[in-house]
Amino acid sequence: ERSAGQDVDCVGEAIDIAALRRGGTDVASARYDRWRDDPASEVRRRLRTYWQLAAGLHLQFADVLTYLYDDRHTNHIHVDTGRFGPTGAPRLIERSRVQTQALQAMCVHVWGRRGVQITGELDSPTRDATPAILRDHGGRGESTDGVGAWQAFLVRTLREGRDGWRAARHP
Repeated sequence: ERSAGQDVDCVGEAIDIAALRRGGTDVASARYDRWRDDPASEVRRRLRTYWQLAAGLHLQFADVLTYLYDDRHTNHIHVDTGRFGPTGAPRLIERSRVQTQALQAMCVHVWGRRGVQITGELDSPTRDATPAILRDHGGRGESTDGVGAWQAFLVRTLREGRDGWRAARHP
């Protein structure tokens, strides 16, 4: 069922991800509903891991819905498996509120870019943050420059926290 203003065209099958587990331990939780009221330091840690998980999903799928989409997605990340983009790999669609919110949340929660606000609008602070992040981490371009730049941003976002993921796997 589509809601007014929905900008995602989900045409395939979908999966809902509540957590990634390894050896009986959560590596990443998408259960925002369970931890959003935890102490601030724990929420920051979980948001960082959550948005790194989302970056990994955005690498493979065009339609990834998070808690920012609506209240029905606070207990999982929803991934539509049916759309990958014209090149076979997802790209950032500038008019997509969902993708722009994800990009902004990654800038804020993974990269600590305080000047970026999560609005769903691809504004100047967001446009300025992504090339700086890429440049600081061995890449170049802007996340809107096509599939390659979007993928580079997502890979760097996912890798930025791999030490934190290792710690979660090996307490």
